[in-house]
Amino acid sequence: MVRKNNILRQVESSAHMIFSKFYCLTTFHKRTTVIIRQYAEYRFFRPLIMPKDNKEYLMELQKQRKRLKAQSAKYTPTHIYLQVLSNGTRAESRSLLLVTDHTNYLFNCGEGTQRLAAEHHAKLAKIEHIFVTSATWENMGGIPGVALTIQDTGVPKLNLHGPNGSIDIIEATQNFITLNQLAVTAQDTTSPFSDQTMSVTYLPIKSPKPPAPVEEQSSRIIVDNTNYYDYRVNSNGKRSHSPPSSPSQRSRSASLEDKSRIDHTMVYICKVHPKTGTLDMAKCVDAGVTPGPHLGKLKAGEDITLPDGRVIKSKDVVSPSQIGPLFIVLECPDEDWIDVIVENPAFLKYQEGTAKIEEEIARYIIHFSTKNVLENPKYKDWMRKFGSKTQHLIINEENKGYCSEAMHKMQHQLHLIHPDIFPFLGENKNFAEHNPDADPLKKIRDKLKSIEENSEQSENEASKTCETTETDVSVVQNDGLFIHQCQTLNTVHLRPNTGLDKTSIVRINPKEYIQDVFAVDGFLDTLADLQTQLNAKTKPLGNEKVNVEEYPRLVMLGTGSSIPNKVRNTSGILFQVNEDTSIILDCGEATMGQIIRFFGVSEADRVLKSIKAVYVSHLHADHHLGLVGILQQRKRLTDEPLFLLAPRQISWYLNYYHSRFEPIQDLYRLISNRDLLLNQTILSSATSKALYDQLGIANISTINVTHCPFAYGIAITLNDGRKTCYSGDTIPCENMVKLAKDSFLLIHEATMEDGLEQEAVLKRHSTISQAVSIGVKANVNFTLLTHFSQRYSKMPRLPSVEQSGIDFARVGIAFDFMKISFAQLKLLPLFYPSLNLMFSEFKALLDERASKREWTKEKMVKTAS
Repeated sequence: MVRKNNILRQVESSAHMIFSKFYCLTTFHKRTTVIIRQYAEYRFFRPLIMPKDNKEYLMELQKQRKRLKAQSAKYTPTHIYLQVLSNGTRAESRSLLLVTDHTNYLFNCGEGTQRLAAEHHAKLAKIEHIFVTSATWENMGGIPGVALTIQDTGVPKLNLHGPNGSIDIIEATQNFITLNQLAVTAQDTTSPFSDQTMSVTYLPIKSPKPPAPVEEQSSRIIVDNTNYYDYRVNSNGKRSHSPPSSPSQRSRSASLEDKSRIDHTMVYICKVHPKTGTLDMAKCVDAGVTPGPHLGKLKAGEDITLPDGRVIKSKDVVSPSQIGPLFIVLECPDEDWIDVIVENPAFLKYQEGTAKIEEEIARYIIHFSTKNVLENPKYKDWMRKFGSKTQHLIINEENKGYCSEAMHKMQHQLHLIHPDIFPFLGENKNFAEHNPDADPLKKIRDKLKSIEENSEQSENEASKTCETTETDVSVVQNDGLFIHQCQTLNTVHLRPNTGLDKTSIVRINPKEYIQDVFAVDGFLDTLADLQTQLNAKTKPLGNEKVNVEEYPRLVMLGTGSSIPNKVRNTSGILFQVNEDTSIILDCGEATMGQIIRFFGVSEADRVLKSIKAVYVSHLHADHHLGLVGILQQRKRLTDEPLFLLAPRQISWYLNYYHSRFEPIQDLYRLISNRDLLLNQTILSSATSKALYDQLGIANISTINVTHCPFAYGIAITLNDGRKTCYSGDTIPCENMVKLAKDSFLLIHEATMEDGLEQEAVLKRHSTISQAVSIGVKANVNFTLLTHFSQRYSKMPRLPSVEQSGIDFARVGIAFDFMKISFAQLKLLPLFYPSLNLMFSEFKALLDERASKREWTKEKMVKTAS
């Protein structure tokens, strides 16, 4: 025993020593990844950092998921419910979740689904099936982003159900969506689908319209096989991005020529499997049933005879089985489709008057259909045929209610700092008029009182974006037809409880958000000081009235990098040259939704019509996945194509989408960024004149930057000579200094905080100090930082002047929904003290993480030596 204890102590001591020296390589993978990346300067760590997809870790996750899936496949889920993830307002996508104990199912996946799922804690990790009603961007625009998230959770396979050819959205986006560890496959829809949760019968509906011819030019597509996530460099310091030449890639163009545009929708008739009753062991014991085969027979529904001759009936010891309800998910795209849907005999077996058994009557029908369709008398008559036991749930653009609380909370809090720069979403009014002679502290307190008394009036977005918070818009007509216009997070319980639950909808509480900030010690005093400084900066001279320049101005639509979080969307900037002319600088997923959230529906249409050009800096998904949505929404308002300034390689993706899914080719006029290179422009004089005249500017120049293949920065010179420069994504490079020389404004990415220089190099991004230094070298008037890593969701970690040697007096940080005119740029540095207090807890967390990194680095150095 003594010898055994000694051995155990030796083993424990050795293990402790090994852990102390190398624990950063053996802790949970996420922590390991963070630590390893910080110290990539050690050559022996480099193989652990690249490639980015963490293949070994994901493979282990996949093994775990397969084991769990094998276990859960034996059981029918106990809890099942439908939940509206996004209810289809103009600002949001439309998507529906079926949630179970084991697996989740997603019906339609528009732009922004990934972001809303994260905020509402919808477990994308449990999604293995996506059902698409029609192959349109409205239903599929969020699939690439959702697929990336699902891949990172270890899901090995994603099944895409939909009209034949829907899977091609993955091929169209595969150059900039890397799914090395996730197999996305097309589900066979020629026969029903069934798993442990439900069975699904597919009902394809053929378009009543003749197929539209696809232009000959779009069928001859130039294949782009560039890997936009290849960060490797060759011996001369340049990235290698020669196109791969595998047979599968060479055949991509040829395979597309054999395909036509998808012209049908898919209806899903879903029958939840019944749940067998549970055996009541207490009743079995009371009845004298002993453990053994008899218990199994009773649970299976068989009656048994005991040795004493007594007959024990199964129904007496087993709870009743729970019948699985039937629901239908369908889309009628427009009124032209009504006849082919309502006259389809396949629906008869699910209607009250013609169903053979009651269990086959549809309990719920979810309509992804437009207002015009739903108000059509013929369609309404068809809905009535399902009977009074069927409830109709509507997910479309007429719905109301908020989809996100986080972005509203952030905007209400920032509004306290400057109501014009951070206006309430959906309006451009302030709570109170700016009065430079008023006592700042009293004004602040009066503002709080005003908010408390008028909290319902503090947010006018509801009326402008078709959103409300409490109103029940369900309609029960006299003939018993039940229609419910859904709000986000409305829930339909299918088992064990049943019925519609409206208690979880998103609510906005301005009073609570503002009181949270005012409770921060010292914030009121800091805000009062800010008010005094703002007054001094903007006070008119004498009695002379000063007209503040409203344009040009920026509206920051997305200030985060890579993936969206609750308060920072991916890259997007609205550059408003004047009231009637705007340019979009990059457009990550759901940029269109951001425009509608900020301006409200009616004003957003005016702004959308003013967009004369979209600039795409490079072909990473977080910089252009919102393009198709913008093109389609703009098409409703004008036939005039916009200028698309982008790497010419984007044409592969756009032409593919045009040929396979929806016509978009006439909505833009492509100008390659390469044709606009600084001092090397090769645009014809006619094209240049048309571009500059339409935009009302003097010049546009681009330059190559160091990020991924075909990445560019851009400079836009106004007619008055002021130049705005935007970096896109890049490490600090001399080309940006050249392009930004003497700019009035430099908008530069600042993905990482200082201290993460090595990680920034590996990912081809800039730190905060590096971005500011470009502005200093280029002698710019003002530098605006954006594209922050999502670890800085509320606010980036700024270095001190002592640490960086940088004066931040001409540097500002961007937030989503920040509206800033050129004349207001000088105000942004005044906000730092208030921002630091407003987000003091978050700032403390960032500081703590930085301290831990430094401590670990020192320990690593000692260990290595």
